Amino acid sequence: MTADLSPIRSSFAAVRPHGSQVTEYFHDHLSAHRPGVRPLFAALAHFAGDAWTLAAGESWTAVQDVISGTVIAAAEAAPS
Repeated sequence: MTADLSPIRSSFAAVRPHGSQVTEYFHDHLSAHRPGVRPLFAALAHFAGDAWTLAAGESWTAVQDVISGTVIAAAEAAPS
C-alpha cells in the first residue's frame, strides 16, 4: 500500500497552530479511553537498553504526542 502524503501534509498543517493543545487532548483522550496502550510506549526503553535515559524518554514522549495528536485531530476533523 502506498500512502498519499498530500492529505497527511495538509492535515498536519491544519492542526499545527494548535500546538500543545493537541498533545494535551491526546493524553486526556488516551488516558480516558485507552489506558491499556500506555505500556506500549515502554517498548522503546526496552530496546534501547542502557542508552535509555529520562531525557530520552521525555523527548520520545513529546514526539509521540505530537504525532498521535496530529493523527487524532486530523481524523476528527475529516468530513464524515
